[in-house]
Amino acid sequence: MAQPEVILDRWVRAQARTRPQYAGYVGKLDLDNVQPRSLRSFLTFVQDSMSTALRLESANASGEVPHPLYHFDYLQVKDGTRNAIAFQYEGFSFIAVTLPLVQLLWDVSTRLANSAGVQTVLAIEPGTTRLEALRGLLFQFNSRSSSPTSTHTMYISTAAVETLREYGLSYMTKGQLVDCSRKPRN
Repeated sequence: MAQPEVILDRWVRAQARTRPQYAGYVGKLDLDNVQPRSLRSFLTFVQDSMSTALRLESANASGEVPHPLYHFDYLQVKDGTRNAIAFQYEGFSFIAVTLPLVQLLWDVSTRLANSAGVQTVLAIEPGTTRLEALRGLLFQFNSRSSSPTSTHTMYISTAAVETLREYGLSYMTKGQLVDCSRKPRN
């Protein structure tokens, strides 16, 4: 059986040739080409963590529904598409995220970590706390709770809400979904 990375890359390339909604997709992202180096290292860490956690997933955690082995990875696109896809193919359950979505989440996490309002809410002293670690935590939070059905709850400052609006991200407030989505900036 082929490695999941190879199967994913072939599937994406085939979709890009035959389905218009995938025309901007290039294939599996080569993490060795991601810059800056800190982002590359962090993405590798997230991928390894997700892969380990997903390997431990059992049918009990999925409502007793059997499923193929999971594989988490990143996709390269040429048109700025911010997206995540999940599908089953050739014996694997794939979860893949485009680099522009990763970059958006990274940027939002950086802005939130540097926000005085967020630092105040979280009782963080910027001079004594590694803001890179906070950025990593916020990146993981953003990555895991991007759906309106998420069970995560976080109280955020006005500055954080403005950042979410600026980047066209949706968020929940008082039980209502606020949809700020828009086309990505070129």
